[in-house]
Amino acid sequence: MRSVLVFVLNAFFSGIEVVWFGGVGVGFGGFGGGGDFQFFGSQCLYRSRRGLIGWTQWSARRARRQFRFQFLFERLELRKIKKMGSRAVDANEVFFDNYVISSSTLIGREGTGFKIVLHGMNAERCLLAAEALGLGYAALNKATQYAKDRMVFGRPIGMNQGIQHPLAKNWMELEAAWMMVLRAGWQYDQGMPCGPAANAAKYLAAEAGFHACEQAVMTHGGFGYAKEYHVERYLRESLIPRIAPISPQLILSFIAEKVLGLPKSY
Repeated sequence: MRSVLVFVLNAFFSGIEVVWFGGVGVGFGGFGGGGDFQFFGSQCLYRSRRGLIGWTQWSARRARRQFRFQFLFERLELRKIKKMGSRAVDANEVFFDNYVISSSTLIGREGTGFKIVLHGMNAERCLLAAEALGLGYAALNKATQYAKDRMVFGRPIGMNQGIQHPLAKNWMELEAAWMMVLRAGWQYDQGMPCGPAANAAKYLAAEAGFHACEQAVMTHGGFGYAKEYHVERYLRESLIPRIAPISPQLILSFIAEKVLGLPKSY
Protein backbone atom coordinates (compact mmCIF):
# COMPACT_ATOMS: atom_id res chain seq x y z
CA MET A 1 0.00 0.00 0.00
CA ARG A 2 1.00 3.59 -0.56
CA SER A 3 -0.33 6.94 0.60
CA VAL A 4 -2.05 8.96 -2.12
CA LEU A 5 -3.69 12.37 -2.30
CA VAL A 6 -7.44 12.47 -2.84
CA PHE A 7 -10.03 15.12 -3.68
CA VAL A 8 -13.66 14.22 -3.07
CA LEU A 9 -16.86 16.00 -4.08
CA ASN A 10 -20.32 14.64 -3.46
CA ALA A 11 -23.89 15.54 -2.66
CA PHE A 12 -25.11 12.88 -0.22
CA PHE A 13 -28.78 13.73 -0.56
CA SER A 14 -29.37 11.48 -3.57
CA GLY A 15 -28.52 7.83 -4.01
CA ILE A 16 -25.70 8.57 -6.46
CA GLU A 17 -22.50 10.27 -5.43
CA VAL A 18 -19.80 11.87 -7.57
CA VAL A 19 -16.22 11.35 -6.45
CA TRP A 20 -13.10 12.82 -8.03
CA PHE A 21 -9.97 10.87 -7.25
CA GLY A 22 -6.53 12.32 -7.92
CA GLY A 23 -3.70 10.19 -6.62
CA VAL A 24 0.03 10.71 -6.65
CA GLY A 25 1.05 7.08 -6.27
CA VAL A 26 2.64 5.28 -9.22
CA GLY A 27 3.27 1.68 -10.21
CA PHE A 28 0.29 0.06 -8.46
CA GLY A 29 -0.88 -3.30 -9.78
CA GLY A 30 -4.54 -3.83 -10.57
CA PHE A 31 -6.54 -6.61 -8.96
CA GLY A 32 -10.09 -7.90 -8.94
CA GLY A 33 -12.38 -8.26 -11.91
CA GLY A 34 -11.60 -5.94 -14.80
CA GLY A 35 -8.91 -4.07 -12.88
CA ASP A 36 -11.20 -2.76 -10.14
CA PHE A 37 -9.76 -0.71 -7.29
CA GLN A 38 -10.06 -1.27 -3.57
CA PHE A 39 -9.72 1.10 -0.62
CA PHE A 40 -9.54 -0.02 2.98
CA GLY A 41 -8.45 0.83 6.52
CA SER A 42 -7.93 4.55 5.91
CA GLN A 43 -8.89 7.48 8.12
CA CYS A 44 -10.09 10.58 6.31
CA LEU A 45 -11.09 14.12 7.32
CA TYR A 46 -13.51 16.21 5.27
CA ARG A 47 -15.50 19.39 5.26
CA SER A 48 -18.94 18.75 3.89
CA ARG A 49 -22.48 19.82 3.16
CA ARG A 50 -24.68 16.91 4.21
CA GLY A 51 -21.78 14.75 3.25
CA LEU A 52 -18.10 15.10 2.47
CA ILE A 53 -15.83 17.49 0.69
CA GLY A 54 -12.15 18.02 1.15
CA TRP A 55 -8.61 16.78 1.08
CA THR A 56 -7.20 13.70 2.70
CA GLN A 57 -4.69 10.91 2.36
CA TRP A 58 -5.80 7.42 1.52
CA SER A 59 -4.03 4.09 1.28
CA ALA A 60 -4.78 2.26 -1.94
CA ARG A 61 -3.45 -0.47 -4.19
CA ARG A 62 -3.88 1.57 -7.32
CA ALA A 63 -3.85 5.33 -7.77
CA ARG A 64 -3.52 8.32 -10.13
CA ARG A 65 -7.09 8.01 -11.30
CA GLN A 66 -10.38 9.90 -11.15
CA PHE A 67 -13.67 8.18 -10.57
CA ARG A 68 -17.42 8.59 -10.37
CA PHE A 69 -19.18 5.87 -8.38
CA GLN A 70 -22.02 4.98 -6.03
CA PHE A 71 -21.22 4.85 -2.35
CA LEU A 72 -21.54 1.45 -0.74
CA PHE A 73 -22.81 2.55 2.64
CA GLU A 74 -22.14 -0.79 4.28
CA ARG A 75 -18.46 -0.27 3.42
CA LEU A 76 -18.35 3.33 4.60
CA GLU A 77 -18.33 4.65 8.17
CA LEU A 78 -18.75 8.33 9.10
CA ARG A 79 -17.90 9.85 12.48
CA LYS A 80 -18.95 13.46 12.94
CA ILE A 81 -16.35 15.85 14.39
CA LYS A 82 -17.42 18.60 16.78
CA LYS A 83 -15.79 21.96 16.01
CA MET A 84 -15.80 25.59 17.03
CA GLY A 85 -17.33 27.03 13.86
CA SER A 86 -18.89 26.26 10.50
CA ARG A 87 -21.78 24.56 12.27
CA ALA A 88 -23.89 24.39 9.10
CA VAL A 89 -21.26 22.20 7.44
CA ASP A 90 -20.39 18.76 8.77
CA ALA A 91 -16.85 17.58 9.31
CA ASN A 92 -16.38 13.82 9.40
CA GLU A 93 -13.82 11.12 9.88
CA VAL A 94 -14.38 8.59 7.11
CA PHE A 95 -13.37 4.93 7.17
CA PHE A 96 -13.38 2.59 4.16
CA ASP A 97 -13.65 -1.19 4.57
CA ASN A 98 -12.73 -3.15 1.40
CA TYR A 99 -14.35 -0.46 -0.70
CA VAL A 100 -14.35 -1.53 -4.36
CA ILE A 101 -14.62 0.86 -7.30
CA SER A 102 -15.22 -0.40 -10.82
CA SER A 103 -12.56 0.57 -13.34
CA SER A 104 -15.37 1.36 -15.80
CA THR A 105 -16.13 4.55 -13.87
CA LEU A 106 -12.76 6.15 -14.62
CA ILE A 107 -13.06 9.85 -15.52
CA GLY A 108 -10.33 11.34 -17.69
CA ARG A 109 -7.05 9.70 -18.56
CA GLU A 110 -5.01 7.62 -16.16
CA GLY A 111 -2.22 9.63 -14.57
CA THR A 112 -3.93 13.02 -14.97
CA GLY A 113 -5.88 13.09 -11.71
CA PHE A 114 -3.37 15.04 -9.67
CA LYS A 115 -2.96 17.72 -12.35
CA ILE A 116 -6.73 18.21 -12.49
CA VAL A 117 -6.85 18.57 -8.71
CA LEU A 118 -4.02 21.14 -8.73
CA HIS A 119 -5.88 23.18 -11.33
CA GLY A 120 -8.92 23.29 -9.07
CA MET A 121 -6.89 24.46 -6.09
CA ASN A 122 -6.49 27.94 -7.57
CA ALA A 123 -10.25 28.29 -7.90
CA GLU A 124 -10.60 27.08 -4.32
CA ARG A 125 -8.24 29.81 -3.12
CA CYS A 126 -10.35 32.43 -4.91
CA LEU A 127 -13.48 30.97 -3.33
CA LEU A 128 -12.05 30.99 0.21
CA ALA A 129 -10.76 34.52 -0.33
CA ALA A 130 -14.25 35.72 -1.25
CA GLU A 131 -15.65 33.93 1.80
CA ALA A 132 -13.16 35.70 4.05
CA LEU A 133 -14.05 39.08 2.58
CA GLY A 134 -17.76 38.43 3.02
CA LEU A 135 -17.18 37.76 6.70
CA GLY A 136 -14.99 40.83 6.99
CA TYR A 137 -17.51 43.15 5.38
CA ALA A 138 -20.34 41.75 7.49
CA ALA A 139 -18.33 42.30 10.66
CA LEU A 140 -17.32 45.80 9.58
CA ASN A 141 -20.94 46.75 8.89
CA LYS A 142 -22.00 45.48 12.32
CA ALA A 143 -19.19 47.37 14.04
CA THR A 144 -19.86 50.58 12.14
CA GLN A 145 -23.54 50.56 12.96
CA TYR A 146 -22.85 49.84 16.62
CA ALA A 147 -20.33 52.70 16.72
CA LYS A 148 -23.05 55.03 15.41
CA ASP A 149 -25.75 53.82 17.78
CA ARG A 150 -23.84 53.29 21.03
CA MET A 151 -24.03 56.46 23.14
CA VAL A 152 -21.55 57.09 25.97
CA PHE A 153 -21.45 60.41 27.87
CA GLY A 154 -23.97 61.87 25.47
CA ARG A 155 -22.06 61.11 22.25
CA PRO A 156 -21.70 58.13 19.90
CA ILE A 157 -18.54 56.13 20.44
CA GLY A 158 -17.95 56.35 16.68
CA MET A 159 -17.05 60.00 17.19
CA ASN A 160 -13.79 58.91 18.85
CA GLN A 161 -10.75 58.36 16.64
CA GLY A 162 -9.81 55.33 18.71
CA ILE A 163 -12.95 53.68 17.27
CA GLN A 164 -12.91 55.32 13.83
CA HIS A 165 -9.35 54.66 12.74
CA PRO A 166 -9.24 50.87 13.16
CA LEU A 167 -12.53 50.51 11.27
CA ALA A 168 -11.28 52.77 8.49
CA LYS A 169 -8.15 50.64 8.25
CA ASN A 170 -10.29 47.50 8.06
CA TRP A 171 -12.23 48.96 5.13
CA MET A 172 -9.06 49.79 3.22
CA GLU A 173 -7.61 46.32 3.80
CA LEU A 174 -10.82 44.63 2.66
CA GLU A 175 -11.04 46.77 -0.48
CA ALA A 176 -7.40 46.13 -1.41
CA ALA A 177 -7.83 42.39 -0.92
CA TRP A 178 -10.98 42.46 -3.05
CA MET A 179 -8.99 43.90 -5.94
CA MET A 180 -6.56 40.98 -5.72
CA VAL A 181 -9.43 38.49 -5.59
CA LEU A 182 -10.89 39.98 -8.78
CA ARG A 183 -7.50 39.82 -10.47
CA ALA A 184 -6.98 36.19 -9.50
CA GLY A 185 -10.48 35.24 -10.63
CA TRP A 186 -10.00 36.99 -13.96
CA GLN A 187 -6.71 35.21 -14.59
CA TYR A 188 -8.31 31.86 -13.78
CA ASP A 189 -11.25 32.52 -16.12
CA GLN A 190 -8.84 33.48 -18.91
CA GLY A 191 -6.93 30.23 -18.50
CA MET A 192 -3.81 32.11 -17.47
CA PRO A 193 -1.29 30.94 -14.85
CA CYS A 194 -2.80 32.30 -11.66
CA GLY A 195 -0.99 30.55 -8.80
CA PRO A 196 0.68 33.68 -7.38
CA ALA A 197 -2.45 35.81 -7.71
CA ALA A 198 -4.72 33.14 -6.23
CA ASN A 199 -2.42 32.56 -3.29
CA ALA A 200 -1.96 36.28 -2.72
CA ALA A 201 -5.73 36.81 -2.87
CA LYS A 202 -6.32 34.08 -0.31
CA TYR A 203 -3.64 35.43 2.02
CA LEU A 204 -4.69 39.08 1.84
CA ALA A 205 -8.41 38.35 2.10
CA ALA A 206 -8.00 35.96 5.01
CA GLU A 207 -5.89 38.44 6.95
CA ALA A 208 -8.17 41.39 6.17
CA GLY A 209 -11.28 39.40 7.05
CA PHE A 210 -9.82 38.20 10.33
CA HIS A 211 -8.70 41.69 11.36
CA ALA A 212 -12.14 43.13 10.56
CA CYS A 213 -13.88 40.42 12.59
CA GLU A 214 -11.48 40.91 15.49
CA GLN A 215 -12.00 44.67 15.46
CA ALA A 216 -15.77 44.21 15.35
CA VAL A 217 -15.60 42.33 18.64
CA MET A 218 -13.37 44.99 20.17
CA THR A 219 -15.68 47.79 18.97
CA HIS A 220 -18.60 46.16 20.74
CA GLY A 221 -16.59 45.90 23.93
CA GLY A 222 -18.08 43.41 26.39
CA PHE A 223 -21.11 42.96 24.16
CA GLY A 224 -18.79 41.65 21.47
CA TYR A 225 -18.45 38.48 23.55
CA ALA A 226 -22.23 38.00 23.62
CA LYS A 227 -23.92 35.88 20.99
CA GLU A 228 -26.70 38.48 20.67
CA TYR A 229 -24.56 40.71 18.44
CA HIS A 230 -23.18 37.92 16.21
CA VAL A 231 -19.67 39.37 15.94
CA GLU A 232 -18.21 36.61 18.12
CA ARG A 233 -19.50 34.14 15.56
CA TYR A 234 -17.91 36.07 12.72
CA LEU A 235 -14.57 35.95 14.53
CA ARG A 236 -14.78 32.17 14.95
CA GLU A 237 -15.69 31.68 11.30
CA SER A 238 -12.90 33.96 10.10
CA LEU A 239 -10.32 31.44 11.32
CA ILE A 240 -11.37 28.94 8.67
CA PRO A 241 -10.12 30.85 5.59
CA ARG A 242 -6.92 31.63 7.48
CA ILE A 243 -6.21 27.96 8.11
CA ALA A 244 -7.64 26.30 5.01
CA PRO A 245 -6.94 25.21 2.39
CA ILE A 246 -3.37 26.36 2.96
CA SER A 247 -1.70 28.16 5.84
CA PRO A 248 -0.49 31.77 5.52
CA GLN A 249 3.07 30.60 6.15
CA LEU A 250 3.01 28.23 3.18
CA ILE A 251 1.63 30.98 0.97
CA LEU A 252 4.48 33.28 2.00
CA SER A 253 6.96 30.48 1.24
CA PHE A 254 5.34 29.93 -2.16
CA ILE A 255 5.51 33.61 -3.10
CA ALA A 256 9.10 33.89 -1.90
CA GLU A 257 10.21 30.89 -3.95
CA LYS A 258 8.03 31.03 -7.09
CA VAL A 259 7.66 34.79 -7.52
CA LEU A 260 10.79 36.28 -5.93
CA GLY A 261 13.10 33.41 -6.85
CA LEU A 262 14.41 32.89 -3.33
CA PRO A 263 15.69 29.47 -2.17
CA LYS A 264 13.11 26.95 -1.02
CA SER A 265 12.76 27.20 2.74
CA TYR A 266 11.03 23.92 3.59
